[in-house]
Order: sequence, then C-alpha cells, then structure tokens
Amino acid sequence: MAQRADQATQVFTKVYASVFAGTGLEAWLRESNIDTITLTGFMTNNCVIGSVAAAEPLGFNVEVLSDATGAINIANEAGSASAQQIHETLMTLLHSNWAAVSTTDQWLSALNSGSALAGSNLIVSAAQGHEQYQR
Repeated sequence: MAQRADQATQVFTKVYASVFAGTGLEAWLRESNIDTITLTGFMTNNCVIGSVAAAEPLGFNVEVLSDATGAINIANEAGSASAQQIHETLMTLLHSNWAAVSTTDQWLSALNSGSALAGSNLIVSAAQGHEQYQR
C-alpha cells in the first residue's frame, strides 16, 4: 500500500463512520470516473461497515482487505462479542452481498493482473451457510 501512496491525488478528512458523509469523496470519485473503492483501517465494526453500507445506494463497488482492517472487543447491555468474532462475522456478512472481501496479497494480485475481486451474493452465501450448519 505504501508503494502506491504516492499515486493518491486527493486527501479527505472524515468525522463520521462513513467515508462519504460530509467529505466530498463521492463527488471526487465521480469526477475521476472511479467506481470501486478499497477499504482498510480501523474499525471493522464502525468505519468499515459504515462506509460499505453508504457506498451501496451510491452505486460504488467496494473491496475490503480483511487483513488490513480490525475490530475491538465490545460489551454493553445488549451483549458482548470479541474483536475476532466481530471481525470474522462482519467480513462474512460484507462478502455475502456488499463487498468483495480479500486479503492484501489477493488484492495486490488482482490489481497487478487487472482483474476485479469477486464477491459472493446473499443467495449463494445463504445456501452455503444452510449446508454448513445443517450437518
């Protein structure tokens, strides 16, 4: 990622979970004819999911690098979950319909070959989940 950082042409500062809220990123992406964003960073359970959810109605394709994002342990009146449980669940959820989730190495390979990362879809993910948990 650092090797490609010099290719960045715009910096945005965000204050909300979504990278789109109040940043001007959407307009810049459209002006630049960019239809796919790749998300990395912290936290899977806040900024990543917020940005992925915001990208869907805007029509952007989303990629999430599972080994370049992370979550935190959380507990409150509704329950508790470990950082690992949250991260794995959200990666599975995002890949099931909203984003192509991959590792950084898989992403770099796709980028270098000029191919798009493949996501799944809710029907396939639901069928595979049904099969896995009916055993």
